[in-house]
This record gives sequence, structure tokens and C-alpha cells, in this order.
Amino acid sequence: MLFQDLRVSLRTLASNPGFTLVALVSLALGTGANTAIFSVLDALVFRTLPVEKPQELVVFGDTRGAGLFGGFPNGRSVLYSRDFFDHLNATQKIFSGTAAIASLTAEAHGRFTSNAALEPMQIRIVSDSYFPLLGIRPAAGRFFTGGKTANEAVMSYAYWQRRFAGDPNVVGRSVAINGQAYTITGVASRGFAGTVVGESPDFWTPLESQAQLQPWTGNSRDALAQSLWLIARLAPGVTIGSAQPQVDVIYRQWLERVAGTSPERIAAIPRAKAELNEASRGTSLLRRQYSEPLHILLAMVGLILLIASANIANLLLARVSARQREASVRIALGATRGRLIAQLLTESVVLSCLGGVLGLVLAVWAAPYLVSLVSSDPRGVQLDVGLQPLVLGFHVALCLVTGLLFGWWPALRLSRTPASLQAEGKGTVANANSLSGRMLVVAQVALALVLTAGAGWFFQTLQRLEQTNPGFDTQSTLFVGLDSNATGLPESEQLRQSERIEAKLNTLPGVAAASYTMVHYDAGRWGAPAWPQGVPRDRNSNTQRYDGNRVGLRYFEVTGMRLLAGRLFSSFDSPQAERVVVLSETAAKRLYPAGNAVGQLVYLSRESSSAHRIIGIVSDAKIENPRETFGGMIFQYNAQQQDGYSDLLVRAAAGVQPESLIPQVRNLLRQENPNLAITEITTMGELFRRSLTQERMLAKLAFWFGVLALTLAAVGIYGVLAYSVARRTAEIGVRMALGATPATVVRMVLLESLAMSLIGVAAGMPAVWGAGRLVQTQLYGLTPADPLVLGASISILLFSAVLAALVPSLRASRMDPLGALRND
Repeated sequence: MLFQDLRVSLRTLASNPGFTLVALVSLALGTGANTAIFSVLDALVFRTLPVEKPQELVVFGDTRGAGLFGGFPNGRSVLYSRDFFDHLNATQKIFSGTAAIASLTAEAHGRFTSNAALEPMQIRIVSDSYFPLLGIRPAAGRFFTGGKTANEAVMSYAYWQRRFAGDPNVVGRSVAINGQAYTITGVASRGFAGTVVGESPDFWTPLESQAQLQPWTGNSRDALAQSLWLIARLAPGVTIGSAQPQVDVIYRQWLERVAGTSPERIAAIPRAKAELNEASRGTSLLRRQYSEPLHILLAMVGLILLIASANIANLLLARVSARQREASVRIALGATRGRLIAQLLTESVVLSCLGGVLGLVLAVWAAPYLVSLVSSDPRGVQLDVGLQPLVLGFHVALCLVTGLLFGWWPALRLSRTPASLQAEGKGTVANANSLSGRMLVVAQVALALVLTAGAGWFFQTLQRLEQTNPGFDTQSTLFVGLDSNATGLPESEQLRQSERIEAKLNTLPGVAAASYTMVHYDAGRWGAPAWPQGVPRDRNSNTQRYDGNRVGLRYFEVTGMRLLAGRLFSSFDSPQAERVVVLSETAAKRLYPAGNAVGQLVYLSRESSSAHRIIGIVSDAKIENPRETFGGMIFQYNAQQQDGYSDLLVRAAAGVQPESLIPQVRNLLRQENPNLAITEITTMGELFRRSLTQERMLAKLAFWFGVLALTLAAVGIYGVLAYSVARRTAEIGVRMALGATPATVVRMVLLESLAMSLIGVAAGMPAVWGAGRLVQTQLYGLTPADPLVLGASISILLFSAVLAALVPSLRASRMDPLGALRND
């Protein structure tokens, strides 16, 4: 029976190629877009790690923070020190294993032969227990020996294939990373890219390598040098709930040991907590950033699929009248209503599945494109968006549900066809179908209004963010990312080299000013506490956090940050002179709300006995993205710190394009030291643009979804009106015979279109309000009730409705009254 229904369905679809083609294209777009977005969500949010028993894994903290924290923990902790990791291993009995991971990837450079060019390499620093804990087996060689050596490296399978085409002789070779030789002990298993979703390290190295690869973390044996994420596997029979109290006890015991005699630290111990969280899906900063936008996009393409389903349902309803004879004959021959419904639903599901096959091809192409939109990193995001079992299951279920969704109502209508072929019977079904078609158009218009408004919200958000003033120059400044550690020079020589480079850059033709900066825009932030002189240096007395930066002599000239009071750094601020700082306007107001900050002394550390003199106040600037409000910033002079330089900013002179300076800057750096690795050269404008990657993705996709929704809604309006005009041939003929002009007929059809559209707009407004509340956190500078967005959305929708009605209205106006009456 099922085989017979399938054969009849395929024959019926083949006999109506126009209808089938329109339906297949609509379904391919709807199901393909849904599956493409779901595949990215699966890779980023839903999929478990390809490790042994991932459900047993837990992570300490929520892994929201990364970098280095040197203070005493107070409340929930995110980062942990090597000292606590060792303490945990020595005292715990609730885990079958634990491992530590450096919270930031080491961005290094290396070479495999002495005369080769430096290559960028991403290194993830982990403990020796990392691979055994996860149950990962090497594809070649072995993992770390478990000793105290720092000079071992495990290569990733992807890098092994990309760089060496899977050559097994790579095991045992040496690679120089940042001037230090590492022995490649093995290759990780295929498909394993670590526990941080979205990245794909080239190498893993032991914790002992952190001092060399990430010297900014300081002494790894410092009990409070907290830069690690901790991951563990629960012992058999242990749950997160039963393990949490024991972990807190262990953590507080360690805090008591490192607190010393400080009353403030001792008082903070009861508040400290090492929170356990499920880690079967790994950790990911991208997951938190893009989970909500991707869910929004999935909802939007779901609405598009609903609009497409309504279109197909309308087409099927239009065919109901043409198939009444067939249905009547089958009923007269003894077919039951249930049998007729089953046949028509089979036809709908077959149509949906055929469209789903095309949609799957579209999804395979579109998913990598979506991943490229997600990434603000020039190297891209490493996400496997292939056809995983969950994605395939989602796609199949989507096709089946869609087929049933658009097929049940036409099938029910056709199954009610009377056995006789009397004209009044046909008219009754046709009239019901006409009403159903109009209801479906109203629903399409309502859904299209939601998508059109969404496109307007996200487009306006992007536009307003792009016009935001970040507080620094984005038009004429180059950013030059450097990896000084790749030189292999001692820190003292790196300092002298950096000073020479900075001085030479300031003499280049076309350069207005150049300066070093430790922190640059859209690259994280460095939290800096501050206490004015006379204020107790304890945690409770300083609830505000500030953004710190160490900069070169001409930093403010390069960025265009204006001096508001006092002076800027000068060559007289030597390492031997009094330590000085410059504050942003907001920082000065927060620290000294009642008076002038210039000339005051401020402490930047609880333990330090020396204060910094505030010498100037500059205008505010943003750190990470245009959404943030201006925060308090504290600038230290790099020359006084003597602890290394970071990246460069180069401002082009008036009339000079910053991109034109790139060859000169590269040549100067190469001449200074061929081993000085350049991680990136780009404009500050490009960094600003990258910080809007999420907003640009939403705006771009929402725009095309809006266009698609309008198109589908217009097709729906056209189909209903074309069918209505065909059914009302006699009526229109009578009207024209009685004196109705073609303009009157056109107006009648256009008003019918507008009436359906206006009802759809009214029905869609509550949905627009609800959708606006759901996406409020993604908007900037406007509310869901923004009159410009809503007015434009409604106007565009009504204009589309008028365009869709033009062809049927003109066709009706050209009708021959006598011919229409004669044919009827």
C-alpha cells in the first residue's frame, strides 16, 4: 500500500512540473537554511567532545575568564594556579583524574629547520595528565612522559596532515618554538582538537613550558599566579552535587595555607568557591557569544519555512478544485476519507523530502559560510559542521514535519469532496478553499512582518554601532602585532630592541607618530585596581575596576586621545624618576569625584609601598566593542616598567593612507631582527570592524531572510489573487458589461490585496512586540517599538503586496466581458 502511494505521488508530482518546481525551491531554501544554522549550533552548543565518557567530565568555574589573575580569590573563582592544582591532586579522592589547561592559547612562532621562515603556531599548554584523563590515544608516537621537562610537544592530527601529509617520521623531530627546541613526541588522534570548542591547536606542550611560551604569567610556582582552567573526571558513583562540598573544602584549605596573616584574605576565605560545572561539551568563549544570535537566526529561518509551507499549502488548495473529479470518482468507487487523506499526505511528505534533499545540498554549502561569518579572527574558527547524526536527524524530522504541516489542510479539504459532481458541490469546496487561501496569506503577511522588522532592527543596530565614536582614531592608524618572544632574545635585549624600533618608526617618511601598547582594541582587557592615597587598600574599599594599559611615549598622539588636564608622558619620566600615570576622564571622576586628580598619588597594588603620581587626564576610549560605555582607564609609561613591550601603533601623516606604510614597516622590522615575528598588520578601522562581527552577521542574514520572506509572501498573495480572478471570471465579466472600467477592476483587486495585507499586519503586530522583547539584548540605540523600523517594515510589506497584485489585477482589467460570460 505504501509503495503504491509513493508511486502515485511521484507520478502526480511529475505531471505538474510548474507546481513541483516552485514547491521544491521553497522547501530547499527553508529546510536548507534551517539545517545549515542548526549544524553550526550543533558544533558549537550541542555536540559532546570526542573523548572517552564525556558525561563524566567537569570543569572548575564557568571558564568565562582567561588570562592571569594575581589577586586573592574572593567569591566564585574562574582561574586557578599551579599550586592549587598540585594541592588538589594531593588531597582529593572524588575524581578519577584531573588536568590543567592554560586559559589562553600561546600564539607562538617556530620553524623546523634553522634556515626556514618562521611559521605562526597555536600552542595549548596542558598538564601531563590531559590526554590520559580524556582517554585520547596517539595516532603516532606517544604523549608526554610525565616528567618535569618543558621541551616536549604533541602535534595535532590536523596540523600533521596539513603540514606533513601524515608523515610518520615527524615523531622525534625537533621544532624551534620561540627560539626554544621542542621534541615532537607524538600526534593526537584524528578528530581531536582539544577541549576548547572553536579552536584547533597546532601543538600541545606541558605546563612546564608556560614560563617560556607565556612569560607574562610570571613565576608558575607563585601560589596566586592563577592562569589555568581545571578539568576533572568524576569517580564512579560521584555526582557534581556530591563532589561540590568536598571541592569547596579542599579549595578553602588551600586558601588558608596561602592567605598568610592578612586579615582581609582570611575574611575572604568563607566566600571563596570552586564551582563545578558539567564539561561534556567542552568550553568555549564563542558558545557564549554566538549561542543567542544563532538561536535567533534559527527562529527566523523557522518562520521562513512556515511561510514557505503556507505557500505550498495555498498551491495545494488551488489544486483541490482541479482534483475534485478524481476525489469524487475514488469516493464513488469505495475509497474512505482516511484512505484519501493518507494518499494526499504521502504526496506532501514525498514533495517535502525531495525538497529536503536539495535543502541538504544547500546546507552543506551554507554551513561553512555561516562559520566564516561567526569568526572575527583572520585565521577563522575551527568548527566541524559536517553532516553529523544529530544534524541529519534534525533535517529528516524537519522534512517530515513540514510535509505534514502544509499537506494536512488541503488533504482534509479534498477528502470532503462529495461523491456527486454537481456544480453546487464544487462551488462549496472552491469557496472554502478561497477562504482558507486568504487565511494562509494573512498568516504569511504576519510572519513576514516579524522578519522584516527583525531585519530593520539588526540593520539599524549595526549602522548605529558603526557610527559610534570609540574615542580613538580609526582612519589613519596601523596596528602592528608583534611576537618578540620569537626572537629568543633575553628580556633586557628585547627592551633595547623595542626602543630602537620605536625611535626608527617615528622617523619613517609618512609616519606622524608611532608607539607601543600592551593592550589594543578588541583583544581583551587588563583589570587594574587603584586606591587613592589615604584610602585603605582592601578589596571592600575599591569596588570599581579599571582598565589598565602600558603604553609608549607617543601613544596618545597616535590614538588621538585628547589631553584634558595636566601633561602626558615625556622622556624625563625615566625608570629612575618618580612613577607616573595618566588617567582617562572617567577614571579620574571615579577616583576623585570631589576634586582635581592631577598631582595626586594613587596605588596600583595592595602590597606595593610605592605610589604613582597622576600627571594628566585624557579623553575616554573604548576597549573591546562599541556597545560598551566609556570605562575608567589607567595608563602607565612602558619605559618605567622595564618588563617588555607588546604591539605597535603607527599613525600615518596627513594625506597618507595607513595601508601604504605597511611595506616600510615590514622592512624596518625585518632589518632590525629577522626573527621578530609579525603576527598581523592591519588598520585600526579593521579592528573596529571586526568587533562588530556578530552584529554584521545578524544584519546580513536577517536582511536576506527578510527579502526571502517578502518574496514568499508576495508569491502567496499573487497565487491567491490569480486563483480568485480565475474563479470570478463571470462576476468580473458582469461588472464590466454593466459599465465597470478597467481602472475600477484594477482597484478592486488591489484593494483585495491590501485588505489581506492590512489584516496580516494587524495580526502580526503582537508577534512583532513579542519578538522584539526576545531580541532586545541584541539591539543598540533603539527599541522594538522604534517608529522608523516599524513604519518602514509595514510600508515595504504593503508595497510588496501591491506589486504582487499588479499582474492579476491587470489581467482581470483586460478581460473580454462577452468571452467571460460565454465561457462561464
